[in-house]
Amino acid sequence: MTFTCSICEEPSTEICVYCTKDACGNHLCVKCFRCSDCCECDAHQAKRTAN
Repeated sequence: MTFTCSICEEPSTEICVYCTKDACGNHLCVKCFRCSDCCECDAHQAKRTAN
């Protein structure tokens, strides 16, 4: 079953383990399995501030 990413509206088959919203591979952290809106990993924080 395919859903729609809540961030970019691309096809998605995963959900954020924190907020349970649908998230595609581009917006789901492979370390903590949270979406980019909920992720608190050091690597993701560095990426977020770089943009």
